[in-house]
Amino acid sequence: MLLKRLKWPLRIFAGLIALVVLLAIVAYFNRVRILVALMKNDAFVEWAGTFEPGENYTASLQGSYPVAACQNSHVDFGEAVRRTVSLDGVWDVEEGPLSDTAPEAFAHRAPVPGLITEATPSFSEMGKKSKQRDVFWYRTRFNAPNTPSAQAHICLHKAAYGAKVWLNGQELGEHFGPFTLSEYDASTAIKYGGENELIVRLGADRSQLPDFVPAGDDDEVARWYPGLWDSVSLVMTGDASIANVKVETDVDTGQVTVITELHNSSDTALSARVSQSAASWPVSQEFVPQISDEVTLAPGSNTSVTQTFTIEDAKLWSPETPHLYLVSTRVETANADGQWVATDDRATRFGMRKAEWRSGDDKGFYLNNRKYYLRGTNVALHRFFGDAERKTLPWNEDWVRELLSGHPKDFHWNSIRTHNGRVPNFWYDIADEVGLIIADEYSFWSVARGTESADWSIVELEKEFRGWVRESWNHPSIGWWDAANENNNPMSTEVIARVRSIDPTRQWENGGYQRPEGPNDPIEEHPYKLNSGGALNLNDRAYTLDDFSTMDGQPPQAVWGLFATYADAPEHPFINNEYAFLWITQLGRPTPLAQSAFDTMTGGLDLSPDEYREAYAYVTSELTAYWRAMRGYAGVQHFVYLSKCNDEDLLPDAWEIRTTSATCDSFLDVTNLELEPRWERYAKDVFAPQLVYLKEWRDQAYPRGQDVDVPLILINDDYEAVAGNVRLYVTDAAGNVSSSDILPVTIPPLGRVELNAPLNIPDLDAFTVYAKLSSQTEAFAPVWSRRKIGFEHPGVQIQDPPFE
Repeated sequence: MLLKRLKWPLRIFAGLIALVVLLAIVAYFNRVRILVALMKNDAFVEWAGTFEPGENYTASLQGSYPVAACQNSHVDFGEAVRRTVSLDGVWDVEEGPLSDTAPEAFAHRAPVPGLITEATPSFSEMGKKSKQRDVFWYRTRFNAPNTPSAQAHICLHKAAYGAKVWLNGQELGEHFGPFTLSEYDASTAIKYGGENELIVRLGADRSQLPDFVPAGDDDEVARWYPGLWDSVSLVMTGDASIANVKVETDVDTGQVTVITELHNSSDTALSARVSQSAASWPVSQEFVPQISDEVTLAPGSNTSVTQTFTIEDAKLWSPETPHLYLVSTRVETANADGQWVATDDRATRFGMRKAEWRSGDDKGFYLNNRKYYLRGTNVALHRFFGDAERKTLPWNEDWVRELLSGHPKDFHWNSIRTHNGRVPNFWYDIADEVGLIIADEYSFWSVARGTESADWSIVELEKEFRGWVRESWNHPSIGWWDAANENNNPMSTEVIARVRSIDPTRQWENGGYQRPEGPNDPIEEHPYKLNSGGALNLNDRAYTLDDFSTMDGQPPQAVWGLFATYADAPEHPFINNEYAFLWITQLGRPTPLAQSAFDTMTGGLDLSPDEYREAYAYVTSELTAYWRAMRGYAGVQHFVYLSKCNDEDLLPDAWEIRTTSATCDSFLDVTNLELEPRWERYAKDVFAPQLVYLKEWRDQAYPRGQDVDVPLILINDDYEAVAGNVRLYVTDAAGNVSSSDILPVTIPPLGRVELNAPLNIPDLDAFTVYAKLSSQTEAFAPVWSRRKIGFEHPGVQIQDPPFE
């Protein structure tokens, strides 16, 4: 009887389960349409894009930010008084529960700087909340010099996630931000002339930090691996130390203003003398004293001293001529006999350069008072941290130097965005030397409510931003500060307003979706026109390659939904730093995120790996040429040069993240920096300072068997006019080549020229049109534009020029 009574309820329950499953299946296969519909719903967009301050919006922690000596102590450009000991190397590591008692035994070793993933023997379940541990312990031993110093500080340049430090059993302090330098006073704990034991406890993952601590916000990071991921050092100085040096340059007058922040660790006032001298770097002669001033330092306080001198006939820094200078700062205090005794010195490298954005009729990016077009790419290092091939590459100086100077110089790149997170300090040093302009971006990506930043404290974020700027403000390579990526959280606007006064030499970018905070601040845009109907980025329909024949290419291109670019400041300069929405893995397959874009572009055809690689290289390169040729943006930066790029079928057995990357770089062998060869060939043409672009993509623009005028756009990013020759070529599937007459052309400085070039179109179903721009004086290498006409899909292989 009981079974009979339950029969109908069970049937109803089973029916409801089946209905839910059916609805889930229908929703899955219609997810794009559903998402597009939501994006078009104003109420949903307003709700999803609205961020209310969290309950801990004003919460604060006592972090160990630098006050005395650690600023830029990762490098020594020539100090004679200050003593710095690098503590980088291989440390002991161990896991354990959260406590203040270090393990008795350490059974693992790991590199510093680096991440815990490189520990040997290895740990499992790293970068996520795990029952195996709460924290990782790091330990090293070092010998301190025999001669004591008044001050000694331990410097952790970047540590994740939450660092607590002990020296010789004495607790020194703790720090919570994973992207900023921390400093620990070791003056009473250090053992001079003997061995010292330094222990650092790190949270095993972000869950060990309070939610209100800004610990990174990036949906494409699956595991947030802990580690001492930048250099560790010991700094020893006298009572009066140099806490920070800020160098500001005036390229119009040759003046150099040095702002020195001095720290008095003693309990008495000190009479101090601060001296500045300068020379070119690398230094080939002794420093020549330039200026000296006396100041009184109050006990236990910090004092700023501003001094100015002039460099005659100064050589300006630029990506083309990255000339560097060195300023030597020396502080002395008066002893009881009135004699000056040196207590600290710093050697700070800088460049004479002025980088600024301008709004208005001639808006754009200006370098040394001249408009300067930016060509470049993105480096997503914190995503690369999750790559199965990453290992210790980010801390290999030779590898990083080649990464930043090899392909970038071959491709004529002059700029890089450090996408969603800072990089180790020596990366900026190398960028200074090789000549790259960096948009330095914080790890802050908050399109919609529910992301990590919704819980952040504005107080803690301001501390992080101040620490970030103060640590990096002397790098000529950093052209502007980038607060966020694709961000609707108004917290970024507030924090920019709070901190921008500490560095008036640079401007701020605000994530693209909110108003620019300053009157000349740039706006970034990501016009992903091929992203299959706008499900992700603001398109009102499914765009095709043919649409690039008629679009005007002017910002803003993204005008609706959560991803809408801020459109109420058209007088502001714009930069385009993401645009193709095409990514393929090392196996030549679209990533899951890019599959629909490839399907839209190819009509849903399943291409071979070589065809996908060709389609990527061809379309991404020609879209690069399009966005540059239309001159709507002050810069065009390809996405992405370095990132996580794993195909699940290539992952090693021990790798715990068994998924294919959402976005991908183009390295086939990242260890040897071997790029996909098609993209490598095409990129050299479309990023060159002199560019030729075939304006028409549409089949009907090339009527078979007729003479037509082919529309072209030519641009010149240099400051000198160029005399060039334009010639068109046509090839068929059999490799036959025909060409047009040579058309001479002059492109003015920073100029753009539109012209029509006559061409006879063959009577063929499918062929390729090439446009070549060459120099009449061999001032630049020939560059090419390609257009595939009549082919089934853009992945069809074509010939490589030259054809002569």
